[in-house]
Amino acid sequence: MTDAREFSSPDTGRPGRWILLAGIWTVNLSFGLVMFSLAPLVAEVSADLGLGLTAMGTVLGAWPLVYLLVALPLGAYVDRIGLRRCVLIGIALVSLSALLRAFAESYLSMYLAVSLLGLGVPLVSIATPKLVNYWFAPSERGAATGLYMSGPSVGAMLCLGLTQWWVMPLVDHQWRRVLILYGLFCALVTGAWWLISRTVGARGPADREAGRVADWGLYLRLLARPIARKVLVLATGVFLFMHGLNNWVPEMLRLAGLDPAQAGLLAALPIAITIVGAILVPRFIPAGGRARALAGLFACGAVAALLLSTSALSAVLAGLVLLGIARSALWPLTLLCLTESGQVEPSELAPAGALFFTFGEVGGVAGPVLMGAMAQLTGGFQWPMFTLALMCVGLALLSLSLERLQRAGR
Repeated sequence: MTDAREFSSPDTGRPGRWILLAGIWTVNLSFGLVMFSLAPLVAEVSADLGLGLTAMGTVLGAWPLVYLLVALPLGAYVDRIGLRRCVLIGIALVSLSALLRAFAESYLSMYLAVSLLGLGVPLVSIATPKLVNYWFAPSERGAATGLYMSGPSVGAMLCLGLTQWWVMPLVDHQWRRVLILYGLFCALVTGAWWLISRTVGARGPADREAGRVADWGLYLRLLARPIARKVLVLATGVFLFMHGLNNWVPEMLRLAGLDPAQAGLLAALPIAITIVGAILVPRFIPAGGRARALAGLFACGAVAALLLSTSALSAVLAGLVLLGIARSALWPLTLLCLTESGQVEPSELAPAGALFFTFGEVGGVAGPVLMGAMAQLTGGFQWPMFTLALMCVGLALLSLSLERLQRAGR
């Protein structure tokens, strides 16, 4: 059985926590890089494999589908596997996913290669909130959460900004070589995490993470809490909005007349804003103001979607800035509304995180698939963007109702 001290909240952060956080951040950067690796290469991959927008949308949504199927079982067993070991296995699978994409010769082989990411990412995303909860004092967790959650955004920004502008010319414009480079980088990160996990606090109580008995009834008990149900609906909307736009913005900009390098650089603009917001917003937004902050971010998302549906460059630029503001803290603030609600015990964090990301990845699957299908059906991205704007308005209203629920103490 796990030592009870593992689940206690420290009054001060534990020694070595920032080194461990740096490792977690780099792991998150790596899966952000692989997660976005196909977005700037949609035209090349589609032409080489003979895929339309709808088929490409299902490829982009392949890994979230696997994620939502495996997240709940993994959430029940991550403590038995061991938190650090989960992160190690997860980043190794992310590296393998990138490498296998480089050798895909058909829709099916590319779909399966992308699907493998759905096995690796949940191991990381479910284990890391609990690692942060264990290693950091309550006063530090908002900052620590914002920092490690900025990792995927940094990876995405590097991928979108550099793939067409620098990496493709470097490898003679061979998209397969690009993916090999990204896979090898993730392999190096795998080795770095193995080293960190064996040295930082390796002989402390954190080593006794394995051995807990899975409690599947805990999922039902969590779902019985009204605030949890509302947060999970928000998570679905957040991931639909983010995954839907993350994968298609570069292609939208290319269809608007920009060359691939320009489209990639502009697509990286909102992610640069997201990185700053992800670090600062969770730290400075008090617990009582998170619901209102979420409503404001969803409102920015609605306006951004409408601006991005236009053809005027100035409106598109404004939309990209607002998109960065909207995405800056949607994920960490929504997760904190659940984990810091006072209704989730430290020992429930892994299953709560599994529920959060399972519901979220329902939207993660729907986002790129619906965007691609609607774009192919309507001949452009205007109607998909209108749909996202309307959804953001509904999510803003739901966020405000969450605040009322919090005030009622339920």
